[in-house]
Amino acid sequence: LIKEQAEVPTTEVWVVSDLKKVPAEAMSAFDLVVTIPQMPLDQRLRLSQQLFEDPYVAEQVAKTCVTPNEIQRLHQWSQISGQTQWKELSIKASGLQQALVKAGTSTQELPLTVVSPNENTAGFENVVGCDGIVQQARAAISCFRNPEKFKKLGGKVPKGLLLTGAPGTGKTHLARAMAHEAGVPLVCASSSALARNPELIGVAFEEAKRQAPCILFLDEVDAIGATAEQRNGASADPQRQAILNRFLVELSGFDDLSQVLVIGATHRPHVLDDALKRSGRLGWNIDFEQPRRDAREQLWRHYGQEMETSNIDWPRVARISVGMSPADIAEAVNRSALNAAMDNADCVETKHLIRAVDQVAWGIEGTRNCTDAQIYNTAVHEAGHALLVWAHNITVMDQISVKPSNGHLGFVRHFRDEDTIGTTHTEMSHRVEIAFGGLVAEEVVLGQRSAGAVADLKQIRRTITQMFREEGMGSAVMGADWITTSPDTQKMIEDEELAFAKERKENVTKLFKNNKALIKMVANQLVAHREMSGEEFEAFLAEKGITRAAFANPPAVAVANDVDATANSEEQKAKVSHKR
Repeated sequence: LIKEQAEVPTTEVWVVSDLKKVPAEAMSAFDLVVTIPQMPLDQRLRLSQQLFEDPYVAEQVAKTCVTPNEIQRLHQWSQISGQTQWKELSIKASGLQQALVKAGTSTQELPLTVVSPNENTAGFENVVGCDGIVQQARAAISCFRNPEKFKKLGGKVPKGLLLTGAPGTGKTHLARAMAHEAGVPLVCASSSALARNPELIGVAFEEAKRQAPCILFLDEVDAIGATAEQRNGASADPQRQAILNRFLVELSGFDDLSQVLVIGATHRPHVLDDALKRSGRLGWNIDFEQPRRDAREQLWRHYGQEMETSNIDWPRVARISVGMSPADIAEAVNRSALNAAMDNADCVETKHLIRAVDQVAWGIEGTRNCTDAQIYNTAVHEAGHALLVWAHNITVMDQISVKPSNGHLGFVRHFRDEDTIGTTHTEMSHRVEIAFGGLVAEEVVLGQRSAGAVADLKQIRRTITQMFREEGMGSAVMGADWITTSPDTQKMIEDEELAFAKERKENVTKLFKNNKALIKMVANQLVAHREMSGEEFEAFLAEKGITRAAFANPPAVAVANDVDATANSEEQKAKVSHKR
């Protein structure tokens, strides 16, 4: 239009900030392309140091602002607003406002947090109980800091890492430690916030490029990286698919020399899109397992080193805390100090730590008022669990309790020998029967089941699902991917699972009908003492002459003389539903 209206020959000049955004067909029409370089970093740093008193702020401003005009405008804004901390200045300096407005997000909702090297003081020495994971993290940081050394050997520098593991296992802690060891900022982005708009993903990656060298950490990355089927269970949502595609494009946009290491973390790796996990994106996987006994002992000692302690039996505490994550152990250590303070003790003892383990796992004691009938009902339930744990002898019994708390009315704490690798069909069958033990004991002794066995039923479903769908212990010998498995195969597996569950429950029912008096005897002992250790439980059975063989094949005359006379009246009272 200009050329048509101009009376003199006209030269067309385009000014762009990003040449990649110019369409290819437009580029072919230009006779000349002139690239104006940025001011070198050392010159920007000198200018920043003249304007900003804080050396760290001056350094970050120089890295973020690419022109002298931006540096001067940022200084003027800081003088007007009174903001001198980098956390506030970075929002203004990185030019994110325009992008956020386009994305429909205010500055206050910025889903980014930049942790400077000065603020991040925890290194690999604070990552305890996972030496193998630390070794992998060291290798990744070595590649990140010295890419040329790695490339000389013919390797490709990894662009991203994927940290997987249950909540509380230390994924975020490791990301912070990696940033500390590399001596670079850690840019933390909220994946759930990024999932609301594709534009925010570009904002996060743009900020990472401005902070380079840095680590971009995306927690719960499954919020933006899950497959459409896993997110919706049906056809793909166009907007969510656009978010995933934008994320994949941004990941692919980093080259080996971009000096940005992307770390994603999730406790649901199975829902992630395969394109996200391939090499060149988040292709380096570091998997966190729940700490084993030796690792738990290291964690207990590490978190407890600041406490005043006396003769702590660390091996026992580590043994009974099976299944606890590092975050759970840290919480239990804090609670143990509170327990010691409440007892007016001068130092933390083993009993305080053991009580803290129970508090984290089961809840605080004494926060429920229970009737005698409820306590007897609970004692019958826990007696059923305890007798099967003892009879099958695949785990170590540690404690039985019917002390009510805000999380339960009773529990049986037992654990397997963790030095044993793997499990068998027989062990998993026993595990299902142990979980059935509580509710079957109620049906046999009390005549009906009370509410509150939700955790037991979840354990049953989880174990049977693992057996038939993951381990292929049924007709589907190769296991089954439930999303891609045909409806006929799904029905076949479900029928086998139901039949197996019924068979296990019938076995327990038959066993308990033959040992009804013994269940009552154990329940009354629990009502009298409220809790028993594993050693006390076995000693009680030995005193009554009960052996595993006799329990499996009881004599015709049941052991009834030792049953407390009040049991029958208690049975009549135990008709109250409760959450165990």
